[in-house]
Amino acid sequence: MKKRQLADLAAAAFLAIGAAGLVGAEGADSKTTALLAKLRQSLGGEAKLASVKSLSLEADMRRVLPGQGAEPGPEMSGDIKIDIGDPSHYLFVDSFSPMAGMPLISIGSGLDGETSWSAPLSPPSGPVMIRTAGGDPAQLRARLERDLTRIYVALLAGGGRAGIEFTYGGGAESPDGRAQILEVKGPGDFKGKLFLDEKTARPMMIVYPEAARRMVMQRSGRGSAPPPEGHGEGAAASGPAPPSLSPELKEARMFLADYKSEGGVSFPHSITIKVQEGITEEWTVQNIKVNPAFGPDYFKKR
Repeated sequence: MKKRQLADLAAAAFLAIGAAGLVGAEGADSKTTALLAKLRQSLGGEAKLASVKSLSLEADMRRVLPGQGAEPGPEMSGDIKIDIGDPSHYLFVDSFSPMAGMPLISIGSGLDGETSWSAPLSPPSGPVMIRTAGGDPAQLRARLERDLTRIYVALLAGGGRAGIEFTYGGGAESPDGRAQILEVKGPGDFKGKLFLDEKTARPMMIVYPEAARRMVMQRSGRGSAPPPEGHGEGAAASGPAPPSLSPELKEARMFLADYKSEGGVSFPHSITIKVQEGITEEWTVQNIKVNPAFGPDYFKKR
């Protein structure tokens, strides 16, 4: 996605017009219904969206860590994979090279019914360590529920996941045109704003609060600090702040563009996630499978 497009969409977030409160409850409800209908039609229609029972997405990933001042931080490259069996079966695999010349390291986070987990999926490689999200199981599950809710909203207009609620949130101006806003609530106590292109009704951006994630490199070996108890050896630290600390919420923006049809449903193939004062990720989607079959143990902790 071009830098100017990102800047324009970011400007839209700050120029939102709170029209819903001026319309009245009944008017806001009718606007919500009408806008949701346009959104779902723009992505393929109610029937096509309802036919999506499972989903798999693979993307190349570029990650830029925070730098000093206006200078960008170090970069990583790799890929991500998202698998959704149903609303209670979810797997996110983050594979990245923490340093130039090092092989990819994979960290998985998943929901398997009532079980939530996060763990390294690849063995240690080189003099570094892996630390995963771990910590309080309730916090981990809430984070994964929020992540999954956001994916359902971004890719399927919330269809197929119970508990997602939309409310009309007014309009927004940007240098490239207008957007319409749907405020969203959902499982995991997810709260956000979905910006829709006024001309196409397709999602342009989701704005939501996000706990600051950390991506820390630490070498192991002579002269280095030992790994934190319970985290073991591996390759990188990735995840939210430890549960003993209150994670500070930052504004995050997920930008969606380059829509292409897969199985009759229009999906974004360019996704950029920017967390305020935090990590920026760019995903270039390479493959989407609609209704893939997963084995009975596919989502279990590995």
